[in-house]
Amino acid sequence: MARFRNIDRETRLLFPEDMRDWVAEDSIVHFIIEAVEAAGEAGYHENPKGSGSEQFLPEMMMELFIYSYATGRFSSY
Repeated sequence: MARFRNIDRETRLLFPEDMRDWVAEDSIVHFIIEAVEAAGEAGYHENPKGSGSEQFLPEMMMELFIYSYATGRFSSY
């Protein structure tokens, strides 16, 4: 059974501000999140053994991947 890290965008953080306030309402981030959620999770693969560290949710990783390419920000910087 796969184990995933909890990604909860609805829970307020312990910071004085809400993280969603840091991103403009017309940012491409919101569009990407909605598009990936609408696509569903069919086709995502997970570690069937559930061994090792907890995995990040495939949807969150896809959102990060699309955002990185859309904005030209890559991990090699």
